[in-house]
Amino acid sequence: MAIGIAMPGLIDEQTGKNLTYPKLNITGVSFKEWIKHQFSLPVFLINDTKATVLGESRFGRGQGSKHMFSLNIDWGVGLGIVLNGEVFQGASGFAGELGHIQVEAEGQRCYCGKIGCLDTITSAPAVVRRIQKRMKEDKSYPDQEVAELAIDRVLELARSKDPLVSQVIYDTGFQLGKGLATAITILNPEIIIIDGILAQAGALITKPIEEAIEMYCMRAFLDKIRVEVTTLDGNAKWMGTHAYVMENILNLL
Repeated sequence: MAIGIAMPGLIDEQTGKNLTYPKLNITGVSFKEWIKHQFSLPVFLINDTKATVLGESRFGRGQGSKHMFSLNIDWGVGLGIVLNGEVFQGASGFAGELGHIQVEAEGQRCYCGKIGCLDTITSAPAVVRRIQKRMKEDKSYPDQEVAELAIDRVLELARSKDPLVSQVIYDTGFQLGKGLATAITILNPEIIIIDGILAQAGALITKPIEEAIEMYCMRAFLDKIRVEVTTLDGNAKWMGTHAYVMENILNLL
């Protein structure tokens, strides 16, 4: 038996520390070691976006693809990357932090400390804030609805073709597509799978993503790439975590 944990943030797999949320690390002991001590079982920590792309690669629409992305649009924006059939980690294990590329030189300050990160305009909380701002300016929405707006309600309004909400969702997808276009030009994947809460918007989010990719990528990169919504119904992360644990246990044998 073993424990697998998928969590957001910069995960140092060597030390078992979450560098984004240091309060999770007990003084002198990493989060991983603390969990291991509590349960007396092997513990494997993985970034949630990397777990998602592993799940998609092994069990979802990424099966059979050697080079693929999984775009996780949730409370943050992360890019899971598979190259040559393996999850790409990067030198420090932090590859894929697409949400922290700068897209607005004079934008909002991100929780990471930088200004104008993609996260600040395309993550689920950012989308809610942008729509609330637009609704207040529009003045045709009930004050209570604006104040209590949540991402589930945003998705309902988008599906019912609310023009204000639809425009913000479109802009969100287009901005994500611009960011993806850079990653595509560098790494040349064959499929991009859309995951996370905003994947529930379906074509409302994938269409502008595809339009931006077509606009900002060279034609040669477009011949073998496709953008699809996950079919794993939010379970890619957990399935990927399970696969990660099993692969690590097998490596210990």
